[in-house]
Amino acid sequence: MIDTFAWTVTLTGSGGTELAMIAASFTAAADPVAESVLAYPVSPEPRNRVRAGLINSDAGYPNDPYRLYRLGGSGHRPPHDLAVAVTVHQLALDPPWRGLLDHVVFLAEVGLDGRLRPSHPPHTLRTMIAAAARLEFRYALIAAGENTDDLDGIEGIEGITVVAHADLRGVLDWLEALPNHQPAAAASPELPGMRIAHNLDPARIRGGRAVLDGSGSDADRSPTSSTPPSKDNC
Repeated sequence: MIDTFAWTVTLTGSGGTELAMIAASFTAAADPVAESVLAYPVSPEPRNRVRAGLINSDAGYPNDPYRLYRLGGSGHRPPHDLAVAVTVHQLALDPPWRGLLDHVVFLAEVGLDGRLRPSHPPHTLRTMIAAAARLEFRYALIAAGENTDDLDGIEGIEGITVVAHADLRGVLDWLEALPNHQPAAAASPELPGMRIAHNLDPARIRGGRAVLDGSGSDADRSPTSSTPPSKDNC
């Protein structure tokens, strides 16, 4: 059972899309999922970068040791940063909006000062956000570009609302208001984005990847394949 998490989407080397979940738990408590072959620990460099971003945003940061890991995807990418920050922040404060994150996907890099940077060019972001919409996510959180024209072609994707913020503080403030604007339930509760995180298992990870990847590209790099990839580059 996974209670503290956030979703993100990245591109594969072959041009496909991958769904990944960032999850966390305190080391004092047992976490069987974190010990499974599906879990890949987030390496120190992004952990330290996100820690600085949270602290410089006057956001919560855990006082107790915690584990931080990724499910799905094929290695840590800077665009995972915002999902990492939101996940770690939850451990510190246990906010009321944590139960709504099945509806949200996070796509931005986080700087040491807490400012957000676009994870990809606008046309690539559109592809990723459209994939999240097909999985029935309701919101995509991205970095606000310096030029408002950067959002042209991204906003208006059917089925999903794109929310752009300049910094991590803005994202957290938006999340604080989210319980007042809870999205309507989607039609397919089996799809990622509809509270599967709380009962995540290998079959559902594979199912989510299959929906996003189409034909199941890059199967040899998937943590659900019969031969798991190395955990050295996570």
